[in-house]
Amino acid sequence: MVNRAVLSLFGFLVVFGVFGCSSEVAVEPGVPVCMSLGSRGEAMKLCEDVLVGMHFEIEKFDTGKGFIKTRPLRGAQFFEFWRIDNAGSENASTSNMHSVLRTAELQLAESDGRFCVECKVHMRRLSIEEAKLTNTSVNTGIFSGGSRTFQKLHPDTENLEWIDMGSDIALEKRILGRIMYKFEKVSGK
Repeated sequence: MVNRAVLSLFGFLVVFGVFGCSSEVAVEPGVPVCMSLGSRGEAMKLCEDVLVGMHFEIEKFDTGKGFIKTRPLRGAQFFEFWRIDNAGSENASTSNMHSVLRTAELQLAESDGRFCVECKVHMRRLSIEEAKLTNTSVNTGIFSGGSRTFQKLHPDTENLEWIDMGSDIALEKRILGRIMYKFEKVSGK
């Protein structure tokens, strides 16, 4: 009897994990999403709420131009289960192996009484130049220092570079899907 209850609970968790309670709508990559709201300000506020809900901080918010830009957000690590900025397994593994920053930009345009939102997410990865090995006795302290319980990274800041990795299309789709979901929820559709 206990085994059946455990198996049922496990089955429920697997089904819930696979299908979940989705809070986004499927959208096509590169295609802006359009919504009918009363004003540009309402549409901008809806987009801002979605970005803030995904843990982005707003850097620029221009209602007149219909433009929102976020500050760079560090990629979520595997133990940060509450973060949803890693859209897909490839992005999750990249964020776990490298220091990654993502910046989102939303452009809102009015067309036929509707507001259309385009999303671009730029991704960058930290690159540290390899140190030259001169002696085998100093190999352990090339990049990190500290004690057995506390490690500290101390690279030469001249050798740090953020490499552009292009667009994060999966996260763009996720942001636009969440915007459409929130719009449908607000409008009662």
